[in-house]
Amino acid sequence: MGNPFQLFYHDFKHRPVSANRRRIDRILSAEKYVTTGRILLLLVILYAAFFRFFEIDRLPPGLFYDEAFNGVDARRVIEGIARPVFFHGNNGREALFIYLQSIAVLLLGFKAFALRIVAAFVGVLTIPAVFVLIRTLLSEKSASANSGNQHLTEQKNLVLWTALIGAACIAISYWHVSVSRLGFRAILLPLVSTIDVVYFWRAWRQQRRNDYLWAGVWLGMAFYTYTSARLLPFVLFGFIAVEFLIVFIKQRRRTWRDRLTPLRQQIGGLTLTFGVMLLIAAPFFYEVIQHPYLVNARTQDVSIFTVPERYFPGAPLERLTHNIGLVIRSFYDVGDINPRHNLPGRPVNDVFMAILFTLGSVMMVFRIQQAQMRLIMIWLGVMILPTVLSVEAPHSLRALGILSPIAVLYGLGGDALIKVLNRRISLGQSGMLMVFTVLLVSGSITFHDYFNRWAQLPGLGYAFDLQQQLAAEETARILEQTPETPLVISRQLYLTPQMRFAIGAATPDDLRNDVIPAALLENGKFLFEEFPDDPNQAVILLWMM
Repeated sequence: MGNPFQLFYHDFKHRPVSANRRRIDRILSAEKYVTTGRILLLLVILYAAFFRFFEIDRLPPGLFYDEAFNGVDARRVIEGIARPVFFHGNNGREALFIYLQSIAVLLLGFKAFALRIVAAFVGVLTIPAVFVLIRTLLSEKSASANSGNQHLTEQKNLVLWTALIGAACIAISYWHVSVSRLGFRAILLPLVSTIDVVYFWRAWRQQRRNDYLWAGVWLGMAFYTYTSARLLPFVLFGFIAVEFLIVFIKQRRRTWRDRLTPLRQQIGGLTLTFGVMLLIAAPFFYEVIQHPYLVNARTQDVSIFTVPERYFPGAPLERLTHNIGLVIRSFYDVGDINPRHNLPGRPVNDVFMAILFTLGSVMMVFRIQQAQMRLIMIWLGVMILPTVLSVEAPHSLRALGILSPIAVLYGLGGDALIKVLNRRISLGQSGMLMVFTVLLVSGSITFHDYFNRWAQLPGLGYAFDLQQQLAAEETARILEQTPETPLVISRQLYLTPQMRFAIGAATPDDLRNDVIPAALLENGKFLFEEFPDDPNQAVILLWMM
């Protein structure tokens, strides 16, 4: 049998070391992918930041009426004049974004880019949020794999690449880039809803009380972001109803009491989520009760069920089917035609992203037996309603609620292509190829479409009220440099939100019914728009408070 000490030495030297080596190789491989993933995620975020901040002081030109109106309210917040939970002006607006803009204006001054830089920051933050969302949703599959450690590691690495592809697609998405450079509150919805769904899914799977709590916090916060956010609770309600129905069907042979037993913990957690939501959203609901028309005015103005037929012909069902067709086409053919939101008619996807989107949609349908796929489908179905049920479909702002589930579809499409490529090259090489194809190919298309084609559109300045903004900036400059020199501007210019944002506390001497003769204003200056509404009315601005 040999010397027992030699046998022990041989066993120690070969078998354990071989097993340890395999274990160490797996650890090093996993650490390599984690490190690579972090570096690539940072690269994707930097890419997103470049697209959202590059020349933001120049593009878009001017300052559109709605953006300027936000600026007026941000100024009122800074000056302590009004700090409501819902701003009633301009058809009513949720407050969170305006409060964030007031911070930016306080730090950067009363400039157009100060209002827009908040949207750019929010747009960049959405990228890592989307990455976490995809990893959180798809990691469930790998975590439940009944296979060896090597296969499990490969599954985790595949999920990592899938999440990176989805995040990269949003980072260079023309749609998201364009909206991230505008001072509109809609940009908050993708970020807040993504964080909420991450916590909700963790709570649903792991039954942790803190996750249920945070899901309620973010769900309540969503009511202060954008009008479409009011549908977000119905995403969760719809998913919960479907999952409970599936459980009841699978256990149809059992008594009702037995069916409810495995759901009691989830029911308790969900009660916490929606209780916290109601608590945080209570001030908003109070506004709804006190001023129902102000809160719902914009929704009624654009609904296909209330708009007069002379503006949108056809019966409600005809309008609905027409809009559904337009929204579907917007991903492949003709997108939003409003030059403020989009290069007119440009579809949401370029050719490569359209392939990812289509493959991802097919993957979602084929994997519908997985709960996370059902959640994505319900999320898409509910949050697409604001654009489907309103005029001007497809509408880039009203459709923003579907941005994050679409990111998941991009990731799923990338997952499918990686598996095909993995037959010839390694998983890491396949994932790297996909991520860099998105960043370089689709990114180049987006850059050209936005900074060249869109930036050179005829009439773009008119679309963003450039003349009013230039007049406001010139007025603010004159009042600051020569505060004692009388400045006469037309009444129409004085009443624009661009002017009220720029000059704020400048004191008007009078709203006059006749133009002041130049002889009465020694060393005075005049500023009128090219086509004044009434040349016989003017305002004298004398100083800055």
